[in-house]
Amino acid sequence: MGKKILRVGIVGGGIIGTSTSPLYNTDKSKVTDVLRRDPEKAKKLGEELNAKFHSAPTFSSKELKSMLKKKFDLTVLAMIPGVQKKVAIECAEQDKPLYVEKMFMRNEQEAQEVVQAFKSKGIPLFVAHFCRCMPQIQYVKQLIDSNSIGNIKNIQMYVKIIFLRGIKI
Repeated sequence: MGKKILRVGIVGGGIIGTSTSPLYNTDKSKVTDVLRRDPEKAKKLGEELNAKFHSAPTFSSKELKSMLKKKFDLTVLAMIPGVQKKVAIECAEQDKPLYVEKMFMRNEQEAQEVVQAFKSKGIPLFVAHFCRCMPQIQYVKQLIDSNSIGNIKNIQMYVKIIFLRGIKI
């Protein structure tokens, strides 16, 4: 009896998604499907990963459902936060385990809704926190832990998020 290969479907791409996608093609896992808004980028990533590619300019429910009916075991969501919730809920409704890359939803309410959707169906939901491993983050953590910059009481961050114009959600 052969070993089971984890079949992965990727929704989105962008900088993080395209840089980490090859990591899913191993001796134990294989990217089988890629869904992106831009048809050329979908085709390029699909060809690079030797996977079927699909294009969904607006990520409508029809387009998502069509891809999610494909035979894969795990969906990787690598998209801007503005459309994550819609796609995540659709994955839960289609009984697809989900691995969310980068920021998890836009706010606590969206996060709770997504968690509840997966919890109520007993479907696995995973969230990547890759930033914790970045050298810059490790350095700042070391400074804080060593108390070399004093006793930290508050941290304010500025995060620049670029929203693409013309995306219909």
